[in-house]
Amino acid sequence: MDPVYKCYAENFFPLDEVMQIFYIKNMIIAFVLNTKNFPWKRDDEGETTDTAEKAKRKFTMLAPVQMHFGPSYRKETRAQLRFFPERHIEKDAVRVLVDMTVVLDIDLTDYQHSVLVKGGETFPVLRTASKLSEDPQTFAKSWLFIQIAMEIIDYVLVNNFGCKDYFWVFSGNKGVHCIITDKKICSCAQKGNVALHNFITCNQAAQAIFYPGQHEALCRNVYNQSLTLQFCYKVIKDHMDKILEDQCMYSTASKEILGIECPKVRRWAWYTQKAEMRAIVFALKVAMVRLDANMLKDKHLFKSPFSVNINTGFVAVPMHPGFDPASAPNIADLARDPDLFRKKMERPLALIRDIAAKKSAGI
Repeated sequence: MDPVYKCYAENFFPLDEVMQIFYIKNMIIAFVLNTKNFPWKRDDEGETTDTAEKAKRKFTMLAPVQMHFGPSYRKETRAQLRFFPERHIEKDAVRVLVDMTVVLDIDLTDYQHSVLVKGGETFPVLRTASKLSEDPQTFAKSWLFIQIAMEIIDYVLVNNFGCKDYFWVFSGNKGVHCIITDKKICSCAQKGNVALHNFITCNQAAQAIFYPGQHEALCRNVYNQSLTLQFCYKVIKDHMDKILEDQCMYSTASKEILGIECPKVRRWAWYTQKAEMRAIVFALKVAMVRLDANMLKDKHLFKSPFSVNINTGFVAVPMHPGFDPASAPNIADLARDPDLFRKKMERPLALIRDIAAKKSAGI
């Protein structure tokens, strides 16, 4: 076991606060270990833990690099499920989803590639850094897409769902996680998670206006009826000049909006004056919220805050206003300069303790 990771797990990982926030009885928990034979290995696909104390003891014994949480299940027998059709019961006892923490995963790689939509059209391809450590300058430009998505999701959660029990966590590499602990949302389990994803991404409305060759009048009608799409564009339009410049998209914007390929530098207001609805559709295609669909799987595990990212060494810390990913604590700092690492950990630890205290108090 690497002594640096052991030191981090024993002295810096806020185990009590993390378990207080996330632990649900009979939830699935898995650990990622650091060993000599296989440096990064999850010990198993996760096992059910019936008490928080057992999970804490295992964490202390293993000193893992990462801890992953999954949903909570209960076992039901045929007699308990007698009101279900026989074809739904394959065994004498089946697992029924009881509770889960809803996690929204925003990853820059989802903005990197063309995304096929119905009919074969593609979204514009964006140039983003795949790793913070590879190209800090490109990553800083790419971070704008994360900030836009966070602003939109904050608005939707608070104003549409009345949700206050959530917080943002830096993934340690190329994205962020919005961790929702609100009981009303989490109790909806799998179907509620899917519905929340579709609502935030405006799935049906977006598919309608992104359809290739869609009539402008129909696009305008769909857009005017969707308050979420309107708010999304309100946020995105303020950043479009910077996006066009950073991504060198002037030629693409002219082709998509006006039907001509012109690399000349134009302000975003010029495009909206020429063809407003087409400009709105283009802006939504470029910077609309893109969520990782893997999080919708009922067996998918999510990484606990304060886990160490395997590729970069950055710690997945809770985010504060004005958070800079380049300033996040890195496990390499613990070996080089323990005092610097401790200083970088002070604010994230204070944030997680505050979240745990509020949950304990029922606020």
